Amino acid sequence: MKPRVGCRSIGVHLVRNSKDAMVAISSLSDPIIQEYLPGDEFTCTVAIYNGIVSDVVCLQRELRAGDTFRAFPVKNVKIEEYVKAIAIRLKINGSCNFQLRLNGVGRPVLFEINSRFSGTTPFCALLGFNPVEFCLKHHLGMPYESDVDYSKVVVRHWCEVVVEKEQLGQLRASGHGAIDNVTLSSML
Repeated sequence: MKPRVGCRSIGVHLVRNSKDAMVAISSLSDPIIQEYLPGDEFTCTVAIYNGIVSDVVCLQRELRAGDTFRAFPVKNVKIEEYVKAIAIRLKINGSCNFQLRLNGVGRPVLFEINSRFSGTTPFCALLGFNPVEFCLKHHLGMPYESDVDYSKVVVRHWCEVVVEKEQLGQLRASGHGAIDNVTLSSML
């Protein structure tokens, strides 16, 4: 069970029995109930612009706190055809992200749709398909070709920086409430 609107897997409950179900129901208003499928999770991006359908980039992903932190591009015709068929049937116009798992017989089962440029859009662009560029070029009447490099892996990392408390205070006092790379690098 999970909330209808969510992020980073917050509020997701794995329900194995009636006691688990009661706990989930009491903490969620208007929950979505879905079959749990163990195994690899895939996040797939496709873009459609005025009827022109892009290639599908399928990433097998590893999650940390609900975010993709490692993504392995996978060439899987069954998943690609499944995602394209759904996108066409929904009459998507723009970029769309589909999240799915494979059931026990290897059939893709969709569990989430994000009809937008998703958090893995930069991953797709780094691997050879940029859905933003696809949409813009087709809007301008220009051709676009993707060339996904399936030999690569995308790893997301976070970077922490230690500064003196005094420096942080100086940034806030000067109106730079948030530290950005340019401001920080000029201080160090």
